[in-house]
Amino acid sequence: MNEDSNADETIKTSENSRKIVVGVDGSEASHHALVWAAKEAQAHNEELDIVHVWNLPAVIWPSLWGGMTVMAPITPPKREEVETYHKEVLDQIVKETNMITDSSVILHPMLEEGNAAEVLLRIAKDADLLVVGSRGHGGFSGLRLGSVSSHCIHHAVCPIVVVPAEEVLD
Repeated sequence: MNEDSNADETIKTSENSRKIVVGVDGSEASHHALVWAAKEAQAHNEELDIVHVWNLPAVIWPSLWGGMTVMAPITPPKREEVETYHKEVLDQIVKETNMITDSSVILHPMLEEGNAAEVLLRIAKDADLLVVGSRGHGGFSGLRLGSVSSHCIHHAVCPIVVVPAEEVLD
């Protein structure tokens, strides 16, 4: 075997592989984003970071002195239940991804706590592509573009694809 023939070959490792980051929250739009990102990763032999971000809801009520008062998030025992729930959601999303890709796609499921947009931007800072759905489970269902996807569009340092909920491009 000629040593020169091996000089141009690249072995795929974590250090030199290409990476796509996809944000998922269980919404229809994030499912379409996941399908699109998985197909893209498979077509281009890229690794896929599947990122599910969660946070504890805070209780807010009107203050007696005007404005709003924010209570602390859920107590610690409830916190564990919330995190367990989100782990189960991510596990299901990974199972779905395994059904639409072949074994050549290296998946990195990531469960993170925090602000979804900020977490996605942090993880995607070294990515080749960030993929998000057009809108998630946010409170304003009439919007075409959700706050997370909008924030990512304006602040991502890598290319970004926003996949609409209505259709998946083939």
